[in-house]
Amino acid sequence: MPGSEPTVAPSATWGTVGTSETFPTPDAACRKQHEIYNPGATYQPPEFAAPHAFHCKWLARQFGGPPEASTVLPATTILYCPNPYHLTRTGICRRLTDTNPECDCTEDSQPVSLGANPVVGNPVSLATGAKIESELDFQTADGQFGVFRQYRSRQHSLSRISSTSLPGFGPNWHGILPGRLTVFESNHNRFDKIEYLTPSGGIGYFKVWNFWDAASWAYVADANGRRQLEMVAPPPASRKAYFEAAAAGPSGSAEFKLTESDGSYTLYRRADNWSPDRPPPSGPLGLLVH
Repeated sequence: MPGSEPTVAPSATWGTVGTSETFPTPDAACRKQHEIYNPGATYQPPEFAAPHAFHCKWLARQFGGPPEASTVLPATTILYCPNPYHLTRTGICRRLTDTNPECDCTEDSQPVSLGANPVVGNPVSLATGAKIESELDFQTADGQFGVFRQYRSRQHSLSRISSTSLPGFGPNWHGILPGRLTVFESNHNRFDKIEYLTPSGGIGYFKVWNFWDAASWAYVADANGRRQLEMVAPPPASRKAYFEAAAAGPSGSAEFKLTESDGSYTLYRRADNWSPDRPPPSGPLGLLVH
């Protein structure tokens, strides 16, 4: 029914050449590939290539492997969903009918060109038919602090990097936190892009304009968004070294500043360090928390 969780889908599994069988982990898929193509070679753990791909590895005879090894080289294992499901960027299988824009809401800092988004009735969005609901869980007597949640029935996207789920509420609720920032690598491990998931479920991106400069920290908003993202104090390290380093302490200083079009801002710091060993949906990426 509208606004409910998407249909329960099968888990994504890892496929490899030489067999139609799929496997729960990249290592299991690569071991099967090794068994089929070069069982005499010295097997090595697979190497991260992309969020949904790992390079299988073994020492073939021509590269120092044992005499019983052949010269066949390893291939890549890929994460798959069975038909009619499609793989999301968070490693979840979804049907296209369960996939909709993150948010059709009008926000202060969205591009001006998007215009107004009228709603009617209970309310329901005229643009997409999404059911919308807002809840105030707590507010101080002076009204200076409140805890809000927003519900939107159309929230399942193939392209989202960060998880939208709020513990105890499910993926269609947003709020509690003033938006989430997720760092990911989109150009050869250059960590040049940051995804912003707004409190109401909207989605936007910041990118390093000159991503080939590994030491550049000049982020710009995609699609003419009016938010600004900057480092509080740009570190001397490259982006790769910085995000792969140990996370800031629980009470560490702010590292990023996200400014809205009205001048208000939220400070963020690293919540976790990037790790290529974590499979989707938890990695490889880095979450920034306020």
